[in-house]
Amino acid sequence: MKIWAFLLTFLLSVTFVKATQFSGSEPLGPGYGTSVTFISDLKVYPNPTSNGIFTLEFNFNNEEEITVRIYNLIGKEVLSEKTTSSSGVYDKTVNLSDYPKGIYIVEISNGSQKQTKRVSYI
Repeated sequence: MKIWAFLLTFLLSVTFVKATQFSGSEPLGPGYGTSVTFISDLKVYPNPTSNGIFTLEFNFNNEEEITVRIYNLIGKEVLSEKTTSSSGVYDKTVNLSDYPKGIYIVEISNGSQKQTKRVSYI
């Protein structure tokens, strides 16, 4: 019974701490809770896709090397591409028709940050 009381207290305290961090009621230090995104307006369409072909689109916010990876649901990388670009739009047609139907995860990373989006191939 003591372990259950401990777990309940722990979970409630973690929930309270997270709620306090994002409520804006007290400062958490310089830069805490702020993030500068390296890309914006991440879009995957059509989603779901019936033929395995979709468009991946996002805006670069800085000039840097970006890696685009696509994983299946068990975590196996099925496609990967590195690209370097100045600020602007990345627009690419991706073809998964050689892969089984299912759910895939699109991951865009700059080495220190990443954004993900799910795409369904039905």
